[in-house]
Amino acid sequence: MARAHRTILVTGVPRSGTTPIGEVLGFAPSTRFLYEPLNFESGLRTIDAYFPTLGDARDHDEDVQAILDLRLRLRSGVFPEDRGLRRLGKYVVGGQSRVSARSLRWGPTPDHVIWKDPFAIFLVARIATRFEVPTVITMRDPHAVAASFKRLGWSFDVRGIQRRLDPDGDAPWALSEEALALAESGSAVTGAALWRLGYGHASATTAGLANVAWVSVEDVLEQPRAVYERLYEFCGLELSEDAARALEGKYRAGGRETPTRTHDKHRDVGAVATYWQGSLTEEENAAVDALTADVRVGVPASRSGLP
Repeated sequence: MARAHRTILVTGVPRSGTTPIGEVLGFAPSTRFLYEPLNFESGLRTIDAYFPTLGDARDHDEDVQAILDLRLRLRSGVFPEDRGLRRLGKYVVGGQSRVSARSLRWGPTPDHVIWKDPFAIFLVARIATRFEVPTVITMRDPHAVAASFKRLGWSFDVRGIQRRLDPDGDAPWALSEEALALAESGSAVTGAALWRLGYGHASATTAGLANVAWVSVEDVLEQPRAVYERLYEFCGLELSEDAARALEGKYRAGGRETPTRTHDKHRDVGAVATYWQGSLTEEENAAVDALTADVRVGVPASRSGLP
């Protein structure tokens, strides 16, 4: 039986703008937001590692189907770094993934579900083709992503991700042994290495797919109305008067220039293009360039910006 709603995926590497772009698409009438069901810490209980890939021992088609059908058995969403009242609150209420899933389960059936999930980046071609899910891939300057990783102290097993994606390491976007060692030297370089893998792989596997659109965060900040009009059209969403007003409010200057935590609701959205400047050392900037320069040339959003 056909699903009563249509799902739209918004993905990209972490810290690439998936949350604000997904939220703005969620302003459309009869549209709801689903937060990171592929997140290892807070998503489906069947996910056993960060960043599922087609090279995993377990087939993830069942996971994707469960997400599309909103059959969501999720983890609590308590992260190792959560402390005090924040940790207690997540045990009682659940993390963002559970809260969004509960809203979908108990609220009226929407026409559209915006599935926001950076952890889907390596499954994007499979989701777009086998499941015919229209997909928006967000992209942000790799230096900004690296600086954000550094600020948050994030680290992922880039070596393990590449091994699952490309065991022989011979793909054009694959990291050399020297680059993999460099990626393990700090959070900033890890972010740049993940940027390379995520966008290199996505660019190679989604080329020519009509239901995949790439969008640059920098272009969104320069011309939000124009970009979102195109994105709404691509996604088959209605940019109603209420949605347009919410969009204008989202990108109005004001709030904190430097976010205090992940997804700071009080940040100045326009400042995401500049707050990170100066936070990387000369050596880190050079490493980001070395890791991403060749892939950056081939990424669709690097050439056009608008989908």
